[in-house]
Amino acid sequence: MFLDENYLLRNASGRRIFAELAALPVVDAHNHADVKAIADNLPFTDLWQLFAATDHYVWEVMRKRDVPEELITGNASSHDKFLALGRIFPELAGNPVYEWIHLDLRFLGITELLNGDTAEAIWQEGKKILARHTPVELLNKLNV
Repeated sequence: MFLDENYLLRNASGRRIFAELAALPVVDAHNHADVKAIADNLPFTDLWQLFAATDHYVWEVMRKRDVPEELITGNASSHDKFLALGRIFPELAGNPVYEWIHLDLRFLGITELLNGDTAEAIWQEGKKILARHTPVELLNKLNV
């Protein structure tokens, strides 16, 4: 199954090591978090703000799929940007961005794969979920 509980754990040794370390906090000096959003600790308004507004990796894969800049870093709405990402997302299978965003969606409880047909429903569900959690609550839940 895509991104199951043994994601990246290909053998018994890897699973054993992970089991021993899984409860340790995550210390991630390299990330694309919006530090101001975390400091303000107000709920993210939408999935674009959470996943892509500050992530140059997302921007680059969108540019490589010929998405207009207006729908990446321009003045388009977050909703339109997320739908544009959804339309090209199946083309990203095999790219880490594809896995990272699906892992984040799973963490939020959304298991549907992002694509042009599912983007609107995922957007709506994500807004409901994010309205109930602050950035610090999400980070604490992730043990970061």
